[in-house]
Amino acid sequence: MRKFITGLLLLMSLHGLGQMDTLVFKNPREMMEYAYSNTNFSNFPNPYFRNATMELEDSVFNYLTYKDVPIQCTGRGIIGLFSLMNWWDMSHTFHRDSVLFPVYDHFYSLDENSQLRIPFYVVDLNINSLIPATADAFKTSTGTDPYRAILPNDLVEDKIIYAAMFLDSFAYNNVLLELNDNTFFTNSGRTIDFVEVKRGEDQAPVLQFKH
Repeated sequence: MRKFITGLLLLMSLHGLGQMDTLVFKNPREMMEYAYSNTNFSNFPNPYFRNATMELEDSVFNYLTYKDVPIQCTGRGIIGLFSLMNWWDMSHTFHRDSVLFPVYDHFYSLDENSQLRIPFYVVDLNINSLIPATADAFKTSTGTDPYRAILPNDLVEDKIIYAAMFLDSFAYNNVLLELNDNTFFTNSGRTIDFVEVKRGEDQAPVLQFKH
């Protein structure tokens, strides 16, 4: 794997060993953008690029990708997915904190008479992934130059379909589940007719509401 190393660790090796064959980056994001700097991602059909996290651990992706089968999950999972989307979006349009901070502000402002509004998040994305041969070639390449430009035939399209309430449990009398344009993230062109919430092993419907 290429020697893309973030600042503190690298500085120690430079001064301690006198080596000058690696590059210094302030943070992992800067490292990733340098690695793919030969590629113009605005030329691709969508800005989401799964292998932006190739230098990091993104095995959660294998759990998220279920083609057209939605994933049953809790609020913790959506934070992990939003964190990945923050990396994958090469256009810098999606910002995880801009989505979540207003929700936390609402939660912390509640009193016993307030209405608890819980976002119901739906993510329906097409994302670009490197074909295995190209990904392996990048991982095993050496030197400090950026990866070569990615071509259309280096890519396949994956789908992510994910749905979750942003809460594991609650004990509250006045609760509203919100599904609206601010909780629906899509680039697939599909729309939502309704959402059905099911309970327990018997998967008995508990709630159905329209978008």
